[in-house]
Amino acid sequence: MRWLAIVACSGCAMSIAAGPQTLATSTSAKSVEAEVAFGGGIGDRVDAFELRGEAGIGAGTGGLEGRIMTGTEYVRFGYDFGWQAGVYGGVPLGAFQDHDLAIKLGGGPHWNLAREATADDIKIVSLALDVGIGYAIGNDGHSLFGDGALFSVGIALRYDRVDLTAGGHVHRERVSSRRR
Repeated sequence: MRWLAIVACSGCAMSIAAGPQTLATSTSAKSVEAEVAFGGGIGDRVDAFELRGEAGIGAGTGGLEGRIMTGTEYVRFGYDFGWQAGVYGGVPLGAFQDHDLAIKLGGGPHWNLAREATADDIKIVSLALDVGIGYAIGNDGHSLFGDGALFSVGIALRYDRVDLTAGGHVHRERVSSRRR
């Protein structure tokens, strides 16, 4: 009998964020939205890689506007400040770019308001500046067409946590080397 050791080097990461966002498109449409975001993935004391979802709703040119997006985000925590960057895709809903597919690159710095690190986890509350650029692809039922570029700026209060007890342990498993 031999033993196979598997070592996990990362913990479970999660984040929650909320704040206002303003958005403008190349077609002169604008909106002001309240946005919430959440994510989960893997991380350690320095950084995290997460799958992230975000949703926003607000007032836009011509009426109610909102969006639902998902993507991946990399977060570098830092001690006094850090940064985050991500790639997102989703659907705008409402007054403009309705029923489009939007793709966005976003990111920016965050300033840590509180940071607590123990042997088991790290918790950070920060104020983040998020800037995004993207493009919307429309569908009129007959064909796809470019519906314009988009630009967003938002400020969010973030809470990030990495549970280090979920990783960093050794898992041992018996592996039989006998042939039958």
